[in-house]
Amino acid sequence: MKAIEYVKKNGIEKSKIHLDRMKQERCINSFFNELKQIIDAFELVEKVGGLERVKSAIDGKHIGYTHFYLHSNGRYVFLDHYVDFIPDHAHHIGLFNNDINLVEQCQ
Repeated sequence: MKAIEYVKKNGIEKSKIHLDRMKQERCINSFFNELKQIIDAFELVEKVGGLERVKSAIDGKHIGYTHFYLHSNGRYVFLDHYVDFIPDHAHHIGLFNNDINLVEQCQ
């Protein structure tokens, strides 16, 4: 992915500015989509506690759980597929691992 190399070279803040400029100029292409995906992954990882914290929380310790979220008390809540209700703000662990990998590749 060219976008990963761009973020490595320029950092996430400059990448956000570049993405906004591309959006304003309506220059939407595959690079734009890749860059948007990376920036969304960075923002999501930060939203749920940061890379190191969330990575250590979901890194193989909770086998059998499918979703998690950061509770308002600052602790993670893990859910399995047997629960009756999965909140909208819960993240699928498998998909979230993809976001973690994207963030790690850009560092």
